[in-house]
Amino acid sequence: MLDGKVLIDAHVHVPVLGTLKPAWMEWAHDFAPAGILDRIWDAEGRPRPAALEELFAADGVDTALLFCEYSPKATGYQ
Repeated sequence: MLDGKVLIDAHVHVPVLGTLKPAWMEWAHDFAPAGILDRIWDAEGRPRPAALEELFAADGVDTALLFCEYSPKATGYQ
């Protein structure tokens, strides 16, 4: 809830870490909250659904709409 209203995060991309370029991982290590990569993703780099749900709930998000991570197969661009 945000100011007593339902909060919907309507555009969330949650990647599989192994699909990302090293620069993204460097950025995440430099700017993301400490430990979030280990908390949200498993040892194979796959997101943990329960951990994501907890993260959104802690931020007051009632509903999140997850989209495919960037991929030419998902976007149609090559």
